[in-house]
Amino acid sequence: MPLKFWKKKPKEEVKKEEKKMPTLLEQLCGEDRELLWVLERTLLIDPTKRNLEETTKKAEEYEKKGDKNNARIENKYAGDLAIYKGDLNLARKYYKKALEVDPEWPGKKILEYFFTEKAEKAMETAKAYYSKKEA
Repeated sequence: MPLKFWKKKPKEEVKKEEKKMPTLLEQLCGEDRELLWVLERTLLIDPTKRNLEETTKKAEEYEKKGDKNNARIENKYAGDLAIYKGDLNLARKYYKKALEVDPEWPGKKILEYFFTEKAEKAMETAKAYYSKKEA
């Protein structure tokens, strides 16, 4: 007698299972795939975990030590916190520092996005994301 759990599912059933509900961020970004790609890499899961002051202090310490990788990470994180606070100019300040510390970083396109005309839309989307996430 054959066991049922070994039986393959019909193709129709498999296709139905593959359809998933879009995430909140996907809904907010709509068809703008570049915006989605950037925000997936800048929005913080828990922005209350660390504060801006401690993050910038860590970045400065790493810079003094010559540790450009960790200095870039901390400066990027500070920029991400600024996005959470809704301050684009502050985010640009820290993203610029991150790019200066480690200009060869392969992910620099993420940070450069916030120096384009698309930055305002990214900020609006981030604000909507955080407000709906916290509600």
